Amino acid sequence: MGWWIFWVCCDADSSLNLKSLLYYRNDPSGSAPFSIIDSDSLRLNSFVRASIFLPDLTDLDMDGDLDLLMCGYQTELSAVTRRRDKYYSYMYAKNIGSPSNPVFKGWYPDPYGLNTSNLPTYATSGDIDNDLDMDILTLTQLDTFEIFSFLENVPQPNGKPFYPNALNDPFGLPRANRLEGIYGHSLVDIDADGDLDLFAPQRMLSTGTAIGFYKNNLCEPSILEMNASICAGDSVLLAGQVFKTTGEYFISIEKANRCDSTIHFSLTVLPSSQLHLEKTICFAEAITVGGNSFSESGQFSILLTNQAGCDSTVFLDLMVLPELEQDLKQAICDGDELVIGSQIFTESGQYNVMLTSANGCDSLVNLDLTVNPTYQSNVEQAICEGNSFTIGNQSFSQQGQYEVKLATVNGCDSVIMLKLSFIPLNIGVTHLQNSLKADMEGLQYQWIDCGTGTNIAGATAQSFTPTANGSYAVILTDNNACADTSMCVEFVLSSTTGMNISNRISIYPNPTNEYINIYNNSGQQLTSIKILKQSEPAHKNNNKPIFRKDQHVGFGRGKLYPGIIDRRTKSDQKIDSHQGVKI
Repeated sequence: MGWWIFWVCCDADSSLNLKSLLYYRNDPSGSAPFSIIDSDSLRLNSFVRASIFLPDLTDLDMDGDLDLLMCGYQTELSAVTRRRDKYYSYMYAKNIGSPSNPVFKGWYPDPYGLNTSNLPTYATSGDIDNDLDMDILTLTQLDTFEIFSFLENVPQPNGKPFYPNALNDPFGLPRANRLEGIYGHSLVDIDADGDLDLFAPQRMLSTGTAIGFYKNNLCEPSILEMNASICAGDSVLLAGQVFKTTGEYFISIEKANRCDSTIHFSLTVLPSSQLHLEKTICFAEAITVGGNSFSESGQFSILLTNQAGCDSTVFLDLMVLPELEQDLKQAICDGDELVIGSQIFTESGQYNVMLTSANGCDSLVNLDLTVNPTYQSNVEQAICEGNSFTIGNQSFSQQGQYEVKLATVNGCDSVIMLKLSFIPLNIGVTHLQNSLKADMEGLQYQWIDCGTGTNIAGATAQSFTPTANGSYAVILTDNNACADTSMCVEFVLSSTTGMNISNRISIYPNPTNEYINIYNNSGQQLTSIKILKQSEPAHKNNNKPIFRKDQHVGFGRGKLYPGIIDRRTKSDQKIDSHQGVKI
């Protein structure tokens, strides 16, 4: 938007001395509608006290910028009456700046032939007669009437304006008597017919107080109605102007007398529609737009014609989804099932499964399915009471039946049906007349002295003949290394045991030069054994053994109990007392 400049002549001091013109600049883009510009930048001198001038901005010299023409009066102090007398005049300031930064040169009183004849005169300017120059229309006090006067501009050869004569009461304009009044007037082409009409606030006896409107009939209006429709992107050339948008237009065509002829032009711009279309289709499908078929991904522009006959462009952004195919190798356990889509698979094999993906397209799954077997076995196990049996990471120590699930190398279940029992041992002992006998046969035996809690050396037979009164028990051990101990049995020797025991002790082989076996079945303790060594070999003495003096083998604190002595020793070897002879 351009700059709109307003001049108001009212800056006075406290003594009513007129100081300067005020320059108000309107900046529509600013925060306030108007801003006051320092009047010193205009280079215009201030006025004296009680001066009154009404400004009019006009391009009086037709150089493209606005000059300042004022009508009014200045006051001057009379030396005789000591009163201020009024002196009426035109004051002119030429704009020597630019349209956006005005700078004035002046003041010049009564320029270009203007003369107020020292009468109250108020002027406004405009091209009243449409001859491309600035005329002046004034309100002048003449006798007792206020009249309009027309000052026609007669430009000089140098282009400067000149106003030689004034035409009073022109064009049938009204006059006002002393009881009436006409005030500040203005010229404007209010009816847009190419000539200047007149507005004048007035107080008339015939019409009262109002704003008088006086139409200029220099230009008779002529209006031509025109309608047109075009497509978007097209244009209409009319009277040298180009029109591209919908609207109502009034186009002035200047005639020879500068009076305008108006064309009322109604333009409708029909839309050339655009459609942005994003589509996604599956592989092997196609989409048709305006008779054109598309089956590959890409961006396409399709030009069509809409119902109004204008272009309609479809911008197609097409994505073709690829055909989905997946190879799936899967293993499951026997008894399980694999579900793909709505299909269930339980047997090994190769399958082609057609599915619908999340985007609605076909999806092919090539399934290679392996069904791994599961295993079941029955295990019967007997253990020693007090022991445990372990399968996998589970241990069992109680008799019973168990179902044990293990995982094979391929992750499938292996079920073992375990039946666990204890190996029975009969720990009964029968008390015979001179011995004790374990009831259960075919085991390993170890008789113990319950009084001392120690094993009895050599007492490892099913039967045991004590050599002293006491309490005895037997430890039974089977081939599975299961062991159990009988109850302690009290044993008392009877009087019939004092018999000759020599024929109940066997020593073999005899003679020997290596080892001997001693078997004591007397039921009595042996405290020592004497072994005689042959002095010379038998073949040197007619095969008759010769023994040296008896050699005593002591047992120390040990005792020789009934039973088989299974320890072998050389005939000349001393049996250490701490070893004894074990039965």
